[in-house]
Amino acid sequence: MRKLRQAHRVNLALAVLVAVLIVLVGVGAMIRQEYQVQRAKAQTWRRLGHWALLPVAGGQTNYPQGIRSRGVPVGGGNLPVTGGDVIHLDSGHTNANDGNDGTDPRFPMATLDAAIGRCTANNGDIILGYPGHVDSIGDAQIDADVAGISIIGMGNGPDRPRIDYDHANASLDIGANGVMVRNWTFRPSVTAVLIGIDIEATVTHTRLEDLEFLPGEAGDGTDEFVTGIELKATCTGTKIIGLEYYHHASAAGAEQAVHVNGISDRVYIGHFWIEITGAAAVAGILFTGVSTRSLIEEGVITSDAEPGIQGDGANTGIIRNVTIFSDLATIDAATVQTGMAHDNVNYIEVGNEAETQVKTPSVDD
Repeated sequence: MRKLRQAHRVNLALAVLVAVLIVLVGVGAMIRQEYQVQRAKAQTWRRLGHWALLPVAGGQTNYPQGIRSRGVPVGGGNLPVTGGDVIHLDSGHTNANDGNDGTDPRFPMATLDAAIGRCTANNGDIILGYPGHVDSIGDAQIDADVAGISIIGMGNGPDRPRIDYDHANASLDIGANGVMVRNWTFRPSVTAVLIGIDIEATVTHTRLEDLEFLPGEAGDGTDEFVTGIELKATCTGTKIIGLEYYHHASAAGAEQAVHVNGISDRVYIGHFWIEITGAAAVAGILFTGVSTRSLIEEGVITSDAEPGIQGDGANTGIIRNVTIFSDLATIDAATVQTGMAHDNVNYIEVGNEAETQVKTPSVDD
């Protein structure tokens, strides 16, 4: 009987051991499988540029929470593809600090000037301004002096990042070639801010896209930009696309939305909506100096008694599909640009009237 009990204990121990071994084999298989999954993810991470998860709408994929590349949403939107750094800029974030390197969206930078300083020239670096971000400039300038960078705002309407101008000398300067600024807003906080965006002389291929110049912070017409965007001489290949410029109806210091101040070649201004009024108003778009091969198209300019577009008679280029709503002595005064071809440029003087074509039609000579 004793031997039977001992044999039974041995058999039970063996059964338990076998069960444990089976469990261990199963766990080992699960560990191997998980290791293979994580290894595959790590390889994908490295191959695709440090991707991380981000919620996106719609669709069932192997990444149901969406993806980011270097903190930038991937798979939608209008962000450029880059092999450079992405610098996150969010003054409203708890961890915002200019001591951060900005490459982690959980630890963004606090000011645009510091973020520009973090970039490398001609590397395709992107500064990503988050919704609600605000930069305030005193008697100083933010200088975008790193070639090839893109300064992109996220968000829509009032959520877009904004620059506040707290001194008449404050400005955002473009000081290097190939800089792009997209989807930002600009607000004057004092009287007669001289220039909102100043493109420095000889800086080429600047691209300003979907920018909005807002009425002054005071809300009573005492704050305004004298000039929204100014190009100095030899700013070849500048493109201003989707500009929206307006100010309070009683603003007394606004002169022009865009000033091409010096000789430049192949300046493009398109898809704009400009309102320029008041005692100081000169024109919606002003050219000083003989610029060549400019193209101004697809826009509306409203003024009270000033030309929509004014410049030197020797300028060359084309104005096309532009409507000017003003109150001038003559229809031809809507554009003081005798050297530029006019294609479907129209003038309206009073509400409830139809447009009239500016300039006389060409004839066969």
